[in-house]
Amino acid sequence: MLPSALQPSDYPVSFGAYVLLECLGRGAFARVFLAELQGMAGFRKLVALKVVNDSYASRAADFIREGRLCGLLKHRNIVDTYQMGMHEGQLYIAMEPVDGISLAEVRSLGWCWRSASRSAEVCPMPTPCRDRTGPWGWCTGT
Repeated sequence: MLPSALQPSDYPVSFGAYVLLECLGRGAFARVFLAELQGMAGFRKLVALKVVNDSYASRAADFIREGRLCGLLKHRNIVDTYQMGMHEGQLYIAMEPVDGISLAEVRSLGWCWRSASRSAEVCPMPTPCRDRTGPWGWCTGT
């Protein structure tokens, strides 16, 4: 079982066929780790590993539904889902890792979202965006 509170000095941590390298983020429902899948003959692949928190184990059906749906999706603006599984009673989803900054960092910079050419982009705004008239409630930018 994966400890609920891992410190930076605890890494790397083994989790089944994965080695957790660092925690990328955490929420009420799950934590996401940068991990390395280690297979036979030296096979290695970096993944983002989403692991359900112990307190939400009762909502396993929601997580399984998420994993199934993500596995069906294929689009250039959606990360690939590699695997859904369980290790020592904890559900996880292995996904394509994405370089960049977190949503919290985007918000702290005062940036907002806008729609351009049918894809989402980040646009720098000098103050927090208040224009919610764009598609999907994103700002239209200027």
